[in-house]
Amino acid sequence: MIKQLHFSDFIDDFHKFVVVKKPQLLELLDQYINICELIPVNWYFHYNKATGRPHDNSLDSIVSTLLLQKLLSIPTIDLLITFLSFSKELRDFCGLNTVPDASFYSRFKQDYCDDIEAFFHKLVDITEPICQEIGQALEKELGINPAEVYIMDTTGIECYVKENNPKFFNALVKKLQYFNKDKSKEDIYKMAYNQMPKTASVDPNIKLQYINGTFCYAHKTIVVSNALGILRHMDFCDYQPDFNDYTDSF
Repeated sequence: MIKQLHFSDFIDDFHKFVVVKKPQLLELLDQYINICELIPVNWYFHYNKATGRPHDNSLDSIVSTLLLQKLLSIPTIDLLITFLSFSKELRDFCGLNTVPDASFYSRFKQDYCDDIEAFFHKLVDITEPICQEIGQALEKELGINPAEVYIMDTTGIECYVKENNPKFFNALVKKLQYFNKDKSKEDIYKMAYNQMPKTASVDPNIKLQYINGTFCYAHKTIVVSNALGILRHMDFCDYQPDFNDYTDSF
């Protein structure tokens, strides 16, 4: 007979494994990663002079929360905020004084998009010597240095637009079913895919693409990685610059 789980037992186990014992991931990050060394100096200047008063949280704290979101595969900012609100362990690790709201994260990514790009470029510079060291160790076995072999591939970054909402496609299917009652379900879906707009209404650079086994609206992206599988560069190949901005240079 299976023993029934009592609520008091659950609370004891939760306290033992979550509160008392520090998660191993946080221990490793705390031991080997110094966020201050990863953030470009200019980003500190931009962040500290953005307002006329001190921020509730330091730049290190905010960047730490966003890195944890990716490491823990937390899909949304709202869910990240929930985890931070309920986990003192995560708040202490990030050094948060208060838990930011969703609007703060939205403004943060918009206001410091250039600094975030510079942050990833600095990560490439920091990790390149490590890649070369690993590649040289494997060169005798493989015959080549995998850190000096680069692979380019195309992918897409799915965007938060109404066309990516399943309701958008389902509404189109229902409309076609109403006017084509003699058609089969397979034919209706073919017609629906053919009638999907080629670009998103808010941005013509967001195009309908087949990515990772599904159709979605995304920015077409070029990704360059070395043979170790470590990302070295990423760029948007569908971005159309305004050449009028460069006429003075010619």
